[in-house]
Amino acid sequence: MLPSVFPREPLPDKGMVVKTPRISSGADTAALASENAAVNEVDIVEAVVSSPVSTIAGMQDISLQLLERSDPSIDAVIAMELGNGIAQDLDTLLFTGSGTAPYLRGLDNVASISTLSYTDATPTQAELWAKIIQLAATVAAALGKPPTHLLAHSRRIAWLFGSSWSSAPVTLPYGMEAVAADSITTLAGAGTNEDKIYIVAADELPIFVGPTTFNVFLDGPGADTLTARCRAYAFASALFGRASEAIGILSGTGLTPPVY
Repeated sequence: MLPSVFPREPLPDKGMVVKTPRISSGADTAALASENAAVNEVDIVEAVVSSPVSTIAGMQDISLQLLERSDPSIDAVIAMELGNGIAQDLDTLLFTGSGTAPYLRGLDNVASISTLSYTDATPTQAELWAKIIQLAATVAAALGKPPTHLLAHSRRIAWLFGSSWSSAPVTLPYGMEAVAADSITTLAGAGTNEDKIYIVAADELPIFVGPTTFNVFLDGPGADTLTARCRAYAFASALFGRASEAIGILSGTGLTPPVY
């Protein structure tokens, strides 16, 4: 799901860390006051942003008879199941990854992002909508351009745009796209029952995902019992710290399980 939201760049051929420079200030321009006037120059402040490369994998042992005699072929079904599992795990890492090897750095653990709390024992869609607008405006001001996406759990999307709220707006501010992501936690907060809402300028937040590799091994530890091992794995990382201004997270007691 999320790899279709963020720009996907090729994973470097080697190494277990991806890096990119980040300019935090400087690089300013100005119109010349006259011909042959001095060109504006501001020294940049830069640093290197990095994130570990995560390995996501799964396997399944099956009998050789099932592998060779099943119709339709069982290895294709297992490949699909393991591939779906890898995709779901990647979605989770893109939100919660710690940034400490071997885990990539997800949105929750990027420093210097915009945050906003919605504290309310009796939350309403109208009040949440105001918080979303406020956070979207904060991200736009910090980044210098509007955010592109609202990422929220499906339960929050359904509630926010539910028919029980007759005055529900038709579109999000700035034309943002709402994306339901069930890999967002529903166990946040002191009561371990809150979800979160993410406001992002996705085009500023690249991810790096290699191809999913699927193998079937016949000569492994189970060879003496005619056991075949099916295995899938993929490498992935993200450089969300490249543009922390492009990230906003809304959280709080107003995001407890919705009442429809």
